[in-house]
Order: sequence, then C-alpha cells, then structure tokens
Amino acid sequence: MKSYFSLLLLLLAFSAQGQFFDWDLRPKGLRLGVDLIPPIGSMLTPGKEAFAVDADMQFNKVLVAVDYGVSSLETTGPNFIYSNSGNYYRFGADYNITHRNPFGDAIFVGLRFAGAGFEEQLINA
Repeated sequence: MKSYFSLLLLLLAFSAQGQFFDWDLRPKGLRLGVDLIPPIGSMLTPGKEAFAVDADMQFNKVLVAVDYGVSSLETTGPNFIYSNSGNYYRFGADYNITHRNPFGDAIFVGLRFAGAGFEEQLINA
C-alpha cells in the first residue's frame, strides 16, 4: 500500500508541473457494459448464477471506472451440500499513456480498490 501511495504522490507532482496530466475535467464519454462470461458460466454450470456490470467515464486522458458483480453457487454430492453467495465491487482510475494518437488507440495504466463479501456453507449429509 505504501508503494502505491508513493507512486500516486509522484504522479501528482508531475501533474502539478503540467508535464504528465492534462486536468480537463469535462466528461468526454460514458461507457456501460455487461460482462458476458458470468452468465455463460451460469448456463454451463448447474446451480450457479452470476452477473457483472461495469461503467467508466472518460475525462480527457483519465478514465474513472466502477465494476460490480454478484454470484451464487449451490452444489450437492453424495455426502454434502455446499453453497456460496456474495458480491464484489471495484473502483479506480486509469490513465491513457499514449500521446495524440490519431486512431484513438489507448494504453492504460491504473489503480483499483476492491472489496467483496461472500458467505459459504457446507452441510455434511
């Protein structure tokens, strides 16, 4: 955590000199998305349900991103019943390190903060 904080301070120092960031805070675009892998996995795995969404907003070369997902699984065997359910979230920012790319391509460097809460239960039958 200490190294991330040091890296953030270094980036802010460069931005204060106007060499690294362009602090134009007008939104340039909003993207909303649905992750297709969890629902496909739900269709292929009996007893599993999952869903995930994400959103990001672009401010010049900075993207602010948020992700959220929920999941549950229940499986049974000859001597047990297992269940797991919960959710997760992530949020953070990405910085586009390409300069004046005429094709709109991007290479991002970013940081995320994440958290999750899951409950598990195993019953021996």
